[in-house]
Amino acid sequence: MRFVMDTGLSPHDRALGKWEQSDASLAESVILPTDVRMYVFDKLDRLIMELSDSELSFMTEDNTGLCAFTATLGIEALDRFTDVGNGMVGFKIVVFANLESAGGSYPVIGIGGYYSGLDPVFSLSPSYYPSVNRGVPMFGVGEMSVKRSEILSTDAVHPLSVDVIWMIRSVCKIEVRDAITNKYLGHDGKHYPEITGVEITGWNRSGYLRFDNVFDNDYSNDGIITSARIFADTAEDSKRFVKEHSGYRAYLPESKLEKALLKVWAVRSPGGKEELFEYRLAEADAFGTDELIRNHFYTVDVTSIGATAGIETEVKPWETDFSEITVGSGVEMAEYIAWRSDSEGTSIRVTDGDAVHPTTVHIYDDGNGMVNAEFEIAAPLPSAWCARLTPGTNGVNVFEFLSGDYSSSVARGVAGVKSLFTIRCKGMVPAADCYAELSIEVRDACGRVVLAPLDDAGNTRITLIRHSMNSPQ
Repeated sequence: MRFVMDTGLSPHDRALGKWEQSDASLAESVILPTDVRMYVFDKLDRLIMELSDSELSFMTEDNTGLCAFTATLGIEALDRFTDVGNGMVGFKIVVFANLESAGGSYPVIGIGGYYSGLDPVFSLSPSYYPSVNRGVPMFGVGEMSVKRSEILSTDAVHPLSVDVIWMIRSVCKIEVRDAITNKYLGHDGKHYPEITGVEITGWNRSGYLRFDNVFDNDYSNDGIITSARIFADTAEDSKRFVKEHSGYRAYLPESKLEKALLKVWAVRSPGGKEELFEYRLAEADAFGTDELIRNHFYTVDVTSIGATAGIETEVKPWETDFSEITVGSGVEMAEYIAWRSDSEGTSIRVTDGDAVHPTTVHIYDDGNGMVNAEFEIAAPLPSAWCARLTPGTNGVNVFEFLSGDYSSSVARGVAGVKSLFTIRCKGMVPAADCYAELSIEVRDACGRVVLAPLDDAGNTRITLIRHSMNSPQ
């Protein structure tokens, strides 16, 4: 079986495109292939099998957050799957990632053990900071149902692909940004006042990797995580923030704010002495909560430093997952997508969508086939769009966007003009049909992100099928 995990590019993503700002930003979407475990449960939440990193074949293309693992399941494991009728079997996939990087260890509950017993804790050191070799702890859960016959007919060369598993980060991110408005140019060519360092005390050292129950509505409301599951382990020592281009940043487990003290150092003039300004996060009404919640991005903008020791802040919670994307509303299309072949030996057939089924584009090619999509977004203006492909059955590493001599996992453009992108089918014609879903995110001038309707039935996704060599046209 092939399991696809998405750590950053779900419809609930925090930003468009690849995360290229720094190693830490990249690490937010990376699953380390040597620091991952997969657990398979039946429908009664009893463990069927556990797969370590050495038993998983890992693949990823870039830093987009999309990666895949291929695992071989023995016949004896298949016999323990839950029969859900009509030749289908059901199971639950649980993925833990980057736990050892965060000071945790993977639990062993034994075959037949219950999901409720799978509850690891991690403990961050004061020096913890993610990098491409030190991941962000995260977990994902997916309920699956597949045909038993399809499992039996696959092999390691042509594994059965199951639904995407969305990964949730188990830490939050805090960033303190220098937004001081009363700056002046010093004789050394630098602008003052200047922030020179940030620390936090009273932070929570440890955290739970997962929710107590991932389906518990106490933790989420309409897909947005609204409360924390806090491990009582407050650290009194200081944790120093790391300076990034955008500000000073730290990653923390879920925490109560009552003890959290933010310390900001600044200098007012060239050669001046550093001054310390303290701010209790519990007083940050803009947080809207007395907790730091996993998978959220908290920003603190230091807007001024007064003549006396004063500091003003603005705090803006921003869910990095389950976030601001609104499906379908707010985007007006001047022209819905029109499809055409862009290479010899490639033909397409489009099945129009309706209120129940999305538009489907059938692609028949003789290798490396290309199709063009042309459309125009009328509103909102100004805004930018980003098209994405989410792989479905057999769809990993099959489709890509093409721009000139370069390929990418996304395509971009702006609203208000005719837009076009090219999708290429990679490699030779497959032995089995390959599926993917296309979506287009639109970000307006206020940063709000919506999914564009892609056909006149209002569907925000289009199904792409690259047909096998044996498929009739």
